[in-house]
Amino acid sequence: MFKSFKIAFSPYKYVGESIGRYWKIYGGWHALLYSPYFHLSLIISLICYPVWYVEHEGWAWFNLCISVIPNLVGFTLGGYAMILAFGNEKFRSLLAGAGDNGEASPFMIVNATFIHFIVMQILSLLIALIEIGWAIKTGVFAFIGFTIFVYALLTGIAAAFAILRLAGWFDEFITKQNKN
Repeated sequence: MFKSFKIAFSPYKYVGESIGRYWKIYGGWHALLYSPYFHLSLIISLICYPVWYVEHEGWAWFNLCISVIPNLVGFTLGGYAMILAFGNEKFRSLLAGAGDNGEASPFMIVNATFIHFIVMQILSLLIALIEIGWAIKTGVFAFIGFTIFVYALLTGIAAAFAILRLAGWFDEFITKQNKN
């Protein structure tokens, strides 16, 4: 009995390990709470208080979320697949591999940035669906949901800058390679 219970719940262990690995590489709560994108999402949410605070006839903030995020998720996943194939094999092997002190490689940091972008998009969509189900159009939960939605959008900027860093590293790699 215990063995079948253990087998049934073993996939949860791997999901938890994956989430833990992403969260550690991303930087955890410290990285989230000190993120300029998170701060900007709070400011934008406060400025846009009529969107989540004022009751609108037949419309709520989550309508915006469910019309934007699904398309963004699809685009992001396609872009992420392209990033994984970026550069040549020698360049990827140069970026990959943990440092001497166990820190994440630049390759994993760029990946964690993209994963964070995807996770925030999915989280904002799930919160929007919950708020639709419970008809939460205003109040503190609407503020939290709207803020996560805005943050999910702003993490796209962070992902774009991660691509720019990656492209810069590749450009530097090719420049050095061409000089030799």
